Amino acid sequence: MKSFLGSSNRRTRYYLLAGDFVGCLSSMAISILVHYAADGDLVKALEHILSISPFVKISVLFHLAFLFLSSSAVIAMVYLTVFYVMGLYECDLILDMKRAVIKLGIAVFLTSLLLGALSYTVNKHNLVVQVSLIYSLLLFTMLSCFRYVFLRLHRRAPKHIAIIEQDDLTEKALSHLESKGCAGLFEFDSFTEKEFFENGIRESQGKKRRFGTIVFPYAGKLSSKHLFTLIEDKFSGAAVCDSLTFFKNCTGSFPVSEIEPRWLVDFSSSIMLMSPVQRRVKRVLDVFLSLVLLFPSLPIMVLLAVLIKLTSKGPIIYKQERVGLHGREFPAHKFRTMVDKAEVKTGPVWTQKNDPRITRVGKIMRKTRLDELPQLFDVLIGNMSFVGPRPIRRVFESENAKTIPFYFIRHLVKPGLTGWAQVSDIDPRALDGPKRRFEYDLFYIHEYSLLLDAVIILKTVQKVLTAKGE
Repeated sequence: MKSFLGSSNRRTRYYLLAGDFVGCLSSMAISILVHYAADGDLVKALEHILSISPFVKISVLFHLAFLFLSSSAVIAMVYLTVFYVMGLYECDLILDMKRAVIKLGIAVFLTSLLLGALSYTVNKHNLVVQVSLIYSLLLFTMLSCFRYVFLRLHRRAPKHIAIIEQDDLTEKALSHLESKGCAGLFEFDSFTEKEFFENGIRESQGKKRRFGTIVFPYAGKLSSKHLFTLIEDKFSGAAVCDSLTFFKNCTGSFPVSEIEPRWLVDFSSSIMLMSPVQRRVKRVLDVFLSLVLLFPSLPIMVLLAVLIKLTSKGPIIYKQERVGLHGREFPAHKFRTMVDKAEVKTGPVWTQKNDPRITRVGKIMRKTRLDELPQLFDVLIGNMSFVGPRPIRRVFESENAKTIPFYFIRHLVKPGLTGWAQVSDIDPRALDGPKRRFEYDLFYIHEYSLLLDAVIILKTVQKVLTAKGE
């Protein structure tokens, strides 16, 4: 199965990210050379290296190269992380040069200022300030030019996708790309089966490699002859997929309407769970990250506890039973963000927008997700994971299970502090919100990898810093 992280619109972002990484390394190398050349130290250093024996020369050059690449790579990763958080790899910014350059300038300035200040504090040397200034200016110029060329190339030669017998899944996938601003990266052509295979379109365009991807209907049936033709195309290097795979790759969700019961009898057919090794690695990372984050979070938690106590009556910590792994309930802990006994009159209900039950401090905590800091302890003791489907209350779980087929699947993994549905902006209060959230949770279970966990964590940081969390 073609991975979601390798789909066409995401590969476009990876190319951009790879270019930025090379730009960071190149800018650092040029900045150091310019600084030493201006001071006249570059010539002296070269003369000294040339004067030593060949063996020592190789050793010195290898050491310098390793030192440069390792330190520059770390710095580059810091910049790329900030770029990601700033949304520089989202489709709308890839296609909007003006906004991209403005955000790039802000990201480079803030990151350079922070790294420069930290480095100067440690080294107390003017070299850091001088190189940082040259580096930030050069980096901004180089990456702006790279983005301009990248955008021009994509507009001149967008990826072409051939759709054979367009079905409902393909229509939904195209609508999703349009809503996310990604449609401009592609050109779509729809054909009937006869047009594509028998009217010469495939032969005339295939030689030019015009179609980057060929999509055929998942539920519909192509003739055996035409299916064998697609098999030949696939093994010749063409990207061929059915509309279900195309939908998953484009939307990042798994349509529950397409699940077949036989898949659940044999998970290897389609729905797959993480292996025992993956579960152990995930648990080790959960323990490590929770311990790393707990210590710097303690002063923040103490401050929040004081603010909650001073501004509203009731307990500081709100404990509530949630459904976890294998459907077992566990006590989840959060800072209280609502007035005490908020559900006495209403009973269990979803939180509404501008909910009057939320306190002033609670609004801030919900936006920044600071109310979930006590759940680090739930991760540490093993009731939760950092990433996974968000745990819900039994009453809502029972309601959803009545209307959503196979809802139990989301309980085959541990619930998480954050999840794929949460960073995908799915509103559970919408009419189809629970179903859509389940489809994103189902996709996470199906596509699980440590890389996907890392993407979700970065997207969570992005939402926290932009105050879009809730």
